[in-house]
Amino acid sequence: MLADLSLNWYTEHVLPLLATPATLRSSEQNWDGELAWGTWTQATLPGLLAAYMQHLPAILGGSNDRSHMFCGRLAAFAVFGTIDPLDNGWLYEFLTRAAHRERMHWATNVTQQLREANEQAKESAWERWIERYLQRRVVLNPLPLDAQESGAMCEWALVLNAHYSEIVGLLLAGPAPNVKANMFYLRLQDENLLDRAPGHTPWQFSCPKKTAANFETSVRFTPWFRS
Repeated sequence: MLADLSLNWYTEHVLPLLATPATLRSSEQNWDGELAWGTWTQATLPGLLAAYMQHLPAILGGSNDRSHMFCGRLAAFAVFGTIDPLDNGWLYEFLTRAAHRERMHWATNVTQQLREANEQAKESAWERWIERYLQRRVVLNPLPLDAQESGAMCEWALVLNAHYSEIVGLLLAGPAPNVKANMFYLRLQDENLLDRAPGHTPWQFSCPKKTAANFETSVRFTPWFRS
């Protein structure tokens, strides 16, 4: 990566192409390249985060694919970066400025990044920010969770299965999670995780037709017992 050769050169000549492009057309081209092929290091992350936050309004008005890619990069910064997304403030800035679409893309991309992480990286992310993030979101800080967003975060419990009970307990303190368009219910059974949170299980799952095929398209679950 160019930044490995000279951080100063990267900061002076590459980052401005993202942060202060000459024209709208050049901005689109520069960001197309960044989102598709861009790489980063811990050293370049501070400047990249500033550029990403500055570019957020363009993402809000852009295509769904660009939004998903953009949020995927932010998810990677959060999971693998050394900059704490809560203490630094960039995650709160993103959440409060983003639309519901971007918050959903963020949650699903965090799931994907966690799946790609090794156990050490997963535990580091949990200890650095994920636990605090969930604790704050369920008390409306910086904004309330809705059922869809909470449902997307339920996937984190499957990936961070060592913290399954903590994640489930926190999410069930908010709106009943709405899990859609995935195989969450079946994976929950396959991984034998229900017994990890006896204070919050069993759960009552409901969907139009309780078949494996329909679990893939629509599953909504609500707890009928809470400690």
